[in-house]
Parts: sequence; C-alpha cells; structure tokens
Amino acid sequence: MDTSRSSHIHHLHIHQTDSNPFSRPTTPGHHSVQIGFCGLGAMGYPMARNLAKWRKQHVPGSLPILVWNRTQTKAQDLLKELGEDAIAIADSLEQLASESDIIFTNLSNDDVVRSVYQVFAKALQVRILTIKQRRSLTMISRSLSSRRTRSS
Repeated sequence: MDTSRSSHIHHLHIHQTDSNPFSRPTTPGHHSVQIGFCGLGAMGYPMARNLAKWRKQHVPGSLPILVWNRTQTKAQDLLKELGEDAIAIADSLEQLASESDIIFTNLSNDDVVRSVYQVFAKALQVRILTIKQRRSLTMISRSLSSRRTRSS
C-alpha cells in the first residue's frame, strides 16, 4: 500500500474520549465509524457506491455503509451490486440517524430536506440542526432550528 496515501486512513476510525450528547454511546476503546447515506438518486447512488467501494478497499473490517432511500429498490440494487460487507439497508430514517456516526445526505429538493432533517432531529432529540450547502438550504436550517428550540 502506498504509505503517502495510507496516512489519512486512520482518520476514518475515531477514538472518542469526550462524551457527545448528540451521538450514540461510544464503545470503549477503538471502534469503526458507522457511515450513513440518505438519498440514492442520480447523484446519491454513485456517491454511496464509490464511498462503500473505497472504504471496503482501504479500511479492511470496516462497517458496511448504512443506506436509506424513499424507494427501497434503489437501496436493494446497491446491496446486490456491492454485497452485505459493503452495504446495509436501514429500515427507517430513525434507524439511520440513531445508528450512524456520520450521515451524508443527497436529497432532491428543499421540501425533502426539511422532512428528512425533521425526522433526524426528532430521532436524535437535537435542538439545533445545521445544514450548509446552498443558500435555500441554509434558510431551511434556520427554520428547523427555531422550530426545535420553540418546541423544547
């Protein structure tokens, strides 16, 4: 393995010493990061596939990427293509949120972003949710944050 490229691989495994109130409890010692991916459309599917292939090749023994899509057939197609050692399918957005350390989203429009992130916020009991992509999504982020703060 090329040592110049392998030096960054350790960043995919995190040893947490501080507690984070917004994540699932850490396993004592070294643990593999659970990556989640939400949205397997025209852009999301190849992104999730490339991420899973890269992780499988460069991080032996890593957890499969946990995926969720409104159309379950896309998630099943990805599972068939890459196998159970690279892809796992979440039964719900709540499962994706609660079992993932990191979640990548690739969603079609602002209404979908709003509905998905509301489920994430409720599942994780998050008071503030930040979305930084394009201008309209920043406005949605502020809207979601203020709603969660008022309802708490």
